[in-house]
Amino acid sequence: MNETELQSKVYEAAISLFNDKGIKFTMDDISKSLGISKKTLYQVISDKEQLLNEMVTYGFDRIKEEEEKILKSDLTLTEKIRQIVIVLPEQYRNIDLRQIRQIREKYPKVYDLVSYRLETGWEVTLMLMQEAIDQGLIRPVSLAIVKAVIEGAFEHFLGSQVLADNQISYREALESMMDLIMNGLLISKGEQT
Repeated sequence: MNETELQSKVYEAAISLFNDKGIKFTMDDISKSLGISKKTLYQVISDKEQLLNEMVTYGFDRIKEEEEKILKSDLTLTEKIRQIVIVLPEQYRNIDLRQIRQIREKYPKVYDLVSYRLETGWEVTLMLMQEAIDQGLIRPVSLAIVKAVIEGAFEHFLGSQVLADNQISYREALESMMDLIMNGLLISKGEQT
């Protein structure tokens, strides 16, 4: 196994352990789960903070790969917008992202990277939204405001107890958020009971 393959396996193991144990997973846990020595692990990762930083980058890179698949798909323009905003790669759908709060407390630089990645890379999404506005598919609204609302929701979901307190998964929260953004709160005439 080459170094790149080993790094990917380490990131995947760490993500799985993060989901199970939160920030309390150890480097020993990772080496045991992969059946490798800690010495081998430390050849690719120097410490837990570096690992967390690289996990964030790795995860967001996977999100960008999924966005590319959505862009190339046969989905309608509005469905592409909806899917790109809430995209989570398959292997991350079960991650309890509500545990990101622990990272903010113990590893603020890692949390800053999460925030930075959430706030950047919006060009494709904004382009699709503008295209939908131009085609009359969505109302002409300030895309800066839409972006700020979505970013604010992401930050709140990750940084507060609201999801845990209401037993809502991160995925469910994203889908509800996009439903509100795309469809609003008003009930259409066909939905009234």
